[in-house]
Parts: sequence; structure tokens; C-alpha cells
Amino acid sequence: MKKILTIIISLLLTFSLTACGSQNTSTKSNTDTTASATQHK
Repeated sequence: MKKILTIIISLLLTFSLTACGSQNTSTKSNTDTTASATQHK
């Protein structure tokens, strides 16, 4: 029982970290395109 709970919690933590990591990269690319768009004006 404890092993199952440990596995479930570790998977949840892994998925939450993965989700947070992917948001940071998309935010970074959005700021890059915004910065390049303002430079071209």
C-alpha cells in the first residue's frame, strides 16, 4: 500500500514539474518574438 502511494505521489510530482517547465519555455519564446517585433518597427 505504501509503495503504491509513493509511486503515485512521485508521478504527480514529475508531471507537475514537467508542466511547469514547458510553460517557462513557451513564455520565453513569446517574449523573444515580442522583442524582435518591437525592434523591427
